[in-house]
Amino acid sequence: MNKPFSIPAEVIDPPRGEVTLELKDDKGNVVSRYVTNNLVVSLFRERQSDWAAADFTESIDEIHIGSGGHVGGDPNTPIPPTVSDTVLDVSEAAKTVSSTTQPTAIETEYSVAFSTADVPDPTGITEAGLFTSPGTFMCARVTFPEQVITGILTLTVTWKLIF
Repeated sequence: MNKPFSIPAEVIDPPRGEVTLELKDDKGNVVSRYVTNNLVVSLFRERQSDWAAADFTESIDEIHIGSGGHVGGDPNTPIPPTVSDTVLDVSEAAKTVSSTTQPTAIETEYSVAFSTADVPDPTGITEAGLFTSPGTFMCARVTFPEQVITGILTLTVTWKLIF
């Protein structure tokens, strides 16, 4: 006798992600590259069922950067994000993503560059968040050692979500 087949929820991996930060000079050369995993926050996990039920009409299309993702006085020691995070600690700028791609059937990549047109010169960035538009809710957050945006250095954030 055949039994119905189902996959227990704990077997299915939760969404995860990877963030690449590139500081580029005024000629577009990569001066520094930092790659880290992000934390997908609880609210995004809850909203995924809304997407499946077509009850969710917002799209993920903003990346926010901030300067509060580190231990006070030490911008090179990140404070780990938590699943209950809903905002950045100290928001500096937000931009609509300039590029969205799907490298595979289960991945979506978002990318945007920040410059001194977006933040004062110089600004040290230690946190970033992936948001729905217009900044309605945060899907994922990452903290990292300080990346400094200056008049000749831009910061490109590329965020890959893996479902």
